[in-house]
Amino acid sequence: MLKGWMDRATHLRYNNMILLVLLAVCPFAYCDAAPEGVISGSPTSKDAWRLFLQPQKFYLLYRSEKNDTKLGGESKCFQMKYYEADPVEKEFLTHLLFRNDTTGHMVSYSITIVLEKSNKTLNYYDRLVVQNNIATRYAIFELLFTDYQTCFTLRRIGDDLHHVWMIERLNATIISPQCESAYQGPVNEYGCSVPRPKYEIFDPKICH
Repeated sequence: MLKGWMDRATHLRYNNMILLVLLAVCPFAYCDAAPEGVISGSPTSKDAWRLFLQPQKFYLLYRSEKNDTKLGGESKCFQMKYYEADPVEKEFLTHLLFRNDTTGHMVSYSITIVLEKSNKTLNYYDRLVVQNNIATRYAIFELLFTDYQTCFTLRRIGDDLHHVWMIERLNATIISPQCESAYQGPVNEYGCSVPRPKYEIFDPKICH
């Protein structure tokens, strides 16, 4: 009987020691909490809501087609930044700007980006639906990867056009190499892949 009591006391002391260690590592109740709007356990590289948590400016670095007839043709200096957010509907009123190659002036459009899920069972948003001012959908993009700090990679579902965007105006050489990896896509069963073409859109000399 005495031995059983001592075993329970030892077990209790052991549990208390574990609790003290955990409290030392994480002293606050919200230590392990996910950011507001981000569900804990969601993939760290494909959550569009987390990407849009801060109103940052995004610059299109390159894409897989030279002439994008749905988005400014061959114009340079594409950038976007949302100016109003609806966290309930996951909608972002966004300025989209690009340089008119003929006049050299920046052209501005207002669009709405709505975040959606590719599958209702997901606990994160991995699609960006681009709408005009009368809510007509004209492009749906899949978020392939983002590190939330330097870059993100998109694929336009309708025609498989790929984009790599830079987060804020950085030195384009320091962005995460994983954005390029997501852009190129996985290799086949033989470890090979056909390089996806890259048409540079961002020109640091004229894009501000």
